[in-house]
Amino acid sequence: MSNSFRYFMDPVNFTRLEMEKKECSLCGQLQFCIPGKYFPGNHNLQRVCLECIKKGLLKGTGTGGVLPDVIELESQIRDLHPNLPEQQIFQRVRDITDKLEFSTPPVPSHQPWLWPAHCGDYCRFIRIAGKKDYNSLSESGNGKQVFEWTLYGDLINETDVDEIWSRLPDEINDIFSLPPVVAYLFKCHKCGSIFTLWDDRG
Repeated sequence: MSNSFRYFMDPVNFTRLEMEKKECSLCGQLQFCIPGKYFPGNHNLQRVCLECIKKGLLKGTGTGGVLPDVIELESQIRDLHPNLPEQQIFQRVRDITDKLEFSTPPVPSHQPWLWPAHCGDYCRFIRIAGKKDYNSLSESGNGKQVFEWTLYGDLINETDVDEIWSRLPDEINDIFSLPPVVAYLFKCHKCGSIFTLWDDRG
C-alpha cells in the first residue's frame, strides 16, 4: 500500500513514526507505528500503524488523527450547492469529514488547530515548512509575502507577520524536536491554492 494519503502527502517524513516495528493496537501486527499520545483525544490506543489509519480503522476508537474545520467545510458546500437538500449537505459534510478524521495521520504540532478546508473539501497537508520552502514558492523569492498571503482563516488578522517570520526556521530537519515556531503548508485539491497554519510554543 502506498504511503501517500489523500489529505497527507508525506507521512513517513512528517509524522512521528517510531524507529522500530512494534505491535499496532488495531491490527496486532508488527509495524512502524505512531504512538497513541499523538492522536487528539486518545486515551486507549498505544500505537497505530499507517496501514490501519489509511483503512479508516480509527473510526469507532474514540479518536481521530486530526481536528477538521467542519463549520468552514459546511459553509463552502452550501455556497457551492445552494439547491442541495439539507440532509444531503449534512451527509456530504459527514462523509468528507470522516475520511479526513479517521483516515489521516496526525501532524506533529505544539497545539491543536483546525484542518483547513477549501473548494468544498479538506486540503492536503504538504509539509512542515521553513523560510526556504516559502522562498521557493515565490517567483521573486519573497517567502515572507507568500507566508502572509497564504495564512488560513482567522490567522490572517491574528498574525504579526514580521515577528513570526523572523522566528520561523530556515528549514525543518527534525520533526522530533521542533523549534518553538513552525508553519504547516497545505494545498487545495481542486484549485491548487496554498494555505498556511502556524503555532508558537513560546
